[in-house]
Amino acid sequence: MAHYIKVVDGVVAVEQGGPDHLSKEEICGADAMQFVKAPPAVQAGFVQQSDGSFAPPPPPPAVANPTITSKADLFRRCTDQEAEAIEAALAAQPVRKRRLFETAQYISSDDPDFADLRAAAVKMFGADRAGELLAAS
Repeated sequence: MAHYIKVVDGVVAVEQGGPDHLSKEEICGADAMQFVKAPPAVQAGFVQQSDGSFAPPPPPPAVANPTITSKADLFRRCTDQEAEAIEAALAAQPVRKRRLFETAQYISSDDPDFADLRAAAVKMFGADRAGELLAAS
């Protein structure tokens, strides 16, 4: 199997492969000029070294413990006007998201929906106030 990679800013961004009897153009298409032949072990995400070789990406940084916020604390920190804004934003959400929020006792930063919640809070209240409202309990 022929294996070609496209390097962007020192990182393998795309890899293409195909049977050896096909040309690079047939495998990589219109962008063939941007691809170079590489061993099959070189995969997307690998980092190009100063000598031209490729190494696996560094491991991701250690994940800090998630921030846990009691929903009761969230609403204790809110003004009445902020609580009304949160209620209105929740009312606009699909039933599934509303039920998830309503039945949860706490909010965790490692929850898959936390990024959406934080983005909505930043949009409504600004980054500083959102940080205060969602701070750990």
